[in-house]
Amino acid sequence: MPLWPIKSQPLQQTPFERIVPDETLLEFNGASTFTFRDRNGTTMLAHFCDDEDERLRYFVAPTSDSILSRLKAGDLSIRAALDQPLAWLADVDRQGVVLTAWQTRISLVPQDALPAPDVILRPGTLPKQGATVRQTHADDAEEKTGHIQCPKVAAS
Repeated sequence: MPLWPIKSQPLQQTPFERIVPDETLLEFNGASTFTFRDRNGTTMLAHFCDDEDERLRYFVAPTSDSILSRLKAGDLSIRAALDQPLAWLADVDRQGVVLTAWQTRISLVPQDALPAPDVILRPGTLPKQGATVRQTHADDAEEKTGHIQCPKVAAS
């Protein structure tokens, strides 16, 4: 399947030369959502969008310990963690070498290239009382949608 066309001009110099996972947060046939460091040591969050032949496309945004903690706890969706003012699309080869990169915004990426706004990282995480979520199970690619009723805990 061909990668979608990107209308903006590619960057002459990208903030990262390689995209190789430091910490894999979600895995399905390889790292799907993970962190890596740019050439300045800044932690980046990357999410696999699509591939064509030997070219992989990732959405990349800078991240922080706070964002990663909220993402891992299930308090922040994958899309919300990626939705930063500064972001890129990067095409890389199978060894992680950046071939081409573009500065972008999450709103310019096709809807089906990223998780839905309510997809959280960990299917076992309980969201806040009454939240409606769609959980993606990385181990079997099964999706479940539902209204979560968290048990009430009696005060002691």
